[in-house]
Amino acid sequence: MRRLTSWAMILALLAFGAGPAAAQIAEKPTGIGVAQGTETAVVSKGAQYLRSQAAQMGVGEAALAALAMVKAEVPLNDPALVTCIQTTLSAVKGTAYVPQKTGGLEVYEAGVVILALVALDPVQYKDQIDVAAAFLASRQLANGGWDYTNRSAGDTSMSQYALLGLWEADSMGIAVNPRVWDRAARWYLSVQGAGGSWNYHRDEPQWIETVSMTAAGAGSLMICQRQLAPYRKINDSIHPLLTPILPPGSRILRYDVETSAASINTGIRRGLDWLSKNFKISTDPEMGQSVYYGLYGIERTMALAEKASLGGNDWYGSGLEFLTKAQAADGHWGANAQHGDVPNTC
Repeated sequence: MRRLTSWAMILALLAFGAGPAAAQIAEKPTGIGVAQGTETAVVSKGAQYLRSQAAQMGVGEAALAALAMVKAEVPLNDPALVTCIQTTLSAVKGTAYVPQKTGGLEVYEAGVVILALVALDPVQYKDQIDVAAAFLASRQLANGGWDYTNRSAGDTSMSQYALLGLWEADSMGIAVNPRVWDRAARWYLSVQGAGGSWNYHRDEPQWIETVSMTAAGAGSLMICQRQLAPYRKINDSIHPLLTPILPPGSRILRYDVETSAASINTGIRRGLDWLSKNFKISTDPEMGQSVYYGLYGIERTMALAEKASLGGNDWYGSGLEFLTKAQAADGHWGANAQHGDVPNTC
């Protein structure tokens, strides 16, 4: 099963970049002091705010908003959603991806463009998804990460968005070279902290370990592990002196994975252990630059890990309670957080 359950989508307006999950969480976490049905009202109010902002959005925000509105079940013919779709598609010109943002922000942009187009119609927009995925793959650094153009060490947050976009593309039949997942897994392991956490830039000591970046690290490793698993299985079942005969059009080719499954699993476990001990919902720096971004990361990571609780913490119930109280009268979120009201609301 590749989709998350609808209840798990509520965090950060239905978890705008959750991607294809390998399994649903078996048990819905409990709410904390929130009336049943609150999710629907909160999401609808947030979607209405996004609709009101559609005409002012650039490509990245429009893609993010389109994805959020689709998940919130806004009709596809809604004028605001149509505007966001048109803006999103403007970045793909024939066989070229022409980003609106530069300097590295185009990686975030292309990632959410893929997420939106897959959610909208992966068949209709297959060509555009293919173009955006090729663009993302071409921007991966030799060390396995993605980063701003004035840096080369790798950026934990940006690399997460590249992987999310490529993961969605691959799930829809767009071939992604397994080396992309292999190198990304190796990079995430190389920048994991001694205690199991991640920060924004490991090479810059001013960045502290945060919930949002640790969720990004653990979740990204889980994606890489899932994507590499078929190649490990094929190699384990084929005699090294034989060439496998594959069905026509098969995307699974023989590839010798360099990053061991055991090392990735250890990195994931250490990341989840750190999150269990340090999870909290607040606007403190330890949550990250945006509490909403942190909640989004937690939701996706817990869905990938198939965990209804995080070290005994009711992440869903406490997240829902926080979001319900933090929503502004006009439906947006963004108080005491970086990145802007539209992305935080998405």
